[in-house]
Amino acid sequence: MKTRLRTYLLPLVSAMLQLATLPALAQEQSNDNNYSQISSDRRFRELDRNGDGYLSESEAASQAGLAKIFRSVDANRDNRLSREEFAQGQRRLEQQAIADYASDSLTTARIKAALLKDSQVSVLGISVETSAGQVILSGFVDSEKQARRIREIVGQVDGVRKVRDLLVLKD
Repeated sequence: MKTRLRTYLLPLVSAMLQLATLPALAQEQSNDNNYSQISSDRRFRELDRNGDGYLSESEAASQAGLAKIFRSVDANRDNRLSREEFAQGQRRLEQQAIADYASDSLTTARIKAALLKDSQVSVLGISVETSAGQVILSGFVDSEKQARRIREIVGQVDGVRKVRDLLVLKD
């Protein structure tokens, strides 16, 4: 049991510490506005292929995520983004990336805690990775019954949208 606790308690505490550092990370990003502004201006110029000082929807589409929020950051509804609107969109995308990371870390911590609590499974050597609510399980299990139980537990955890099982049966 001690080994089991060490194996899953340490990653759980690690995930919780990562979550605790997110506010500091966000503060650090907001304190670094000068660098962010320079980076945003540079990226704006790269995307502004026709050099008119605005981004059309097709120009914005070449940056991941920007096309999805284009209409919501186009404050004056002129179907193009000014530098200020683009910068607002960049901030929104950065905030979403931080929120997604926090959500995935929390989901991973919940999964590890749920697996640790279950006496029917041996979680030694089981790896859990989460991205956008999609969980990848990998490692070695003693039986198909144990693998099924792990999948069942993981599927019941809040935040899990899909489970990809790469668990391997020990010989």
